[in-house]
Amino acid sequence: MISPALFVLAKAVFICILLVFLNVVGRKTATLYFAGVMALFFLKGNFYIAETVLKNTVILYFVFVFVYAIAKKTVLRKEEEQVKYPGKNRKQLESYLLFFLAMFFYNSVLIILFESQKVSFLLSAVFFFFIEVLSQRLSRNKIMKLFGANKILFYFLADIYFFAANYSMGSLDNALILLFLLFAFNIITDSFAIWCPTGELLVGMIPAEFVVKKNRKLVKQNIPLFINSIFRQKIMNNYFEKKEMISPFRPLTCRDIDKLKASEIETLKIQKTINLSIFVIFGIALSYLLF
Repeated sequence: MISPALFVLAKAVFICILLVFLNVVGRKTATLYFAGVMALFFLKGNFYIAETVLKNTVILYFVFVFVYAIAKKTVLRKEEEQVKYPGKNRKQLESYLLFFLAMFFYNSVLIILFESQKVSFLLSAVFFFFIEVLSQRLSRNKIMKLFGANKILFYFLADIYFFAANYSMGSLDNALILLFLLFAFNIITDSFAIWCPTGELLVGMIPAEFVVKKNRKLVKQNIPLFINSIFRQKIMNNYFEKKEMISPFRPLTCRDIDKLKASEIETLKIQKTINLSIFVIFGIALSYLLF
């Protein structure tokens, strides 16, 4: 029978390898995490300490980035950013409204079908993705164009019907939670990305948007968020056979930068990096205090 120490050791090693392989953390941060987990195990004897430290680290990280993002959009917001994109706030509000109405509609239908709020919560986002794929495939169809122009009205009327007929409070809860997640993801991602002139790009920078080849030209794709995530965009690019030249899934190379400089693209959105070592330390400390 495997001893608890060896099992915790195996879990810690697996998590470290996975995080390094996915480029989530560097080797130094992974080593710090491993040392902290093993030290806490011998101090506390907690069989699930590897998962606990990882969970606390992730929670602390997202609390920090969310608070920082809110502060950057309010207290630390620069005046020039408020007038840089006229009409942007209105479009964002419309997108949030549309997303909420759509999520309420899909959750209502799925709750009726599966009689489970949790199943509805998970499937609604997946269903929303396939609806977007279908609408893009049929974008030239007159019916789909009409639907696209009246999405808000359609979902609003459908939501009124379901709420009146079924009192779908579970759907309302799910829609509100998903709306908050969308808002949090959007504001965090927007706050941790910067515009970099093409001439100032450096090897190793991580893009925050796709660049694809279209009609023999390089064209940028703004990184979509949450439901419309980078993973969704990756799938959509493959599905519609768009040739990706620059991707958020890999750092920039000299060849990438040369191609961008030779194109008409003047700026590229770059992801800001955060040193996760401090959050690992606080995650270890929090795990020690809680157990």
